[in-house]
Amino acid sequence: MRVGIIGCGSIGSAVAKAIGNTVIYDADHRKALDVARKCNALAVESFDELMRQKPDVVLEAASQEAVRMYGKRVVERADLVVMSAGAFADPEFFREIVETARKSSRYVIVPSGAIAGIDAIKSVAHHVDEVVLITRKNPQSFGIETEKKKTIFEGSVLEAVKLYPKNVNIAGVLGIAVGIERVKVRIIADPEVSENIHQIRVRGKFG
Repeated sequence: MRVGIIGCGSIGSAVAKAIGNTVIYDADHRKALDVARKCNALAVESFDELMRQKPDVVLEAASQEAVRMYGKRVVERADLVVMSAGAFADPEFFREIVETARKSSRYVIVPSGAIAGIDAIKSVAHHVDEVVLITRKNPQSFGIETEKKKTIFEGSVLEAVKLYPKNVNIAGVLGIAVGIERVKVRIIADPEVSENIHQIRVRGKFG
């Protein structure tokens, strides 16, 4: 199996090193070359060149923008693994990707990421009234400074992923599982935490 990777950040680099013999594309070609040297991979200079290598599956590990730019073109020819699931908060775009994948007999895979219990949530999706995602991170993650815990956002998944595209992809995963319209997001900047904390509250007929 040939694996293509878009994005050479922490996730893309880790996958490339774990698998080896991958094809890597990053907007910063120097970064791709550096990763390729460390893990016996091929660094290419463009997305088109990556697809000319005929990967069986492509891992997106770059950004929501990358999903929108390349997602449809990938699933026309290969399976797609999406890390920046926030891109799917746009229902029309998500339907377009899914329909293209079906026509091409390809898979679109969205890893559960930080949600260990996503299978349980998905299993009761038709009985869910509301899901509240409370994300707590250090203020530095949002590029702000505050000495006290502060709620910096409350609203829909679509608004959250637009304002904080690098911080709440977990909201996109939840939206896919139970429906974007059922998920509410609260984001808290907390100087007392050093690790990301996600709390999910699910309410429905079951409890």
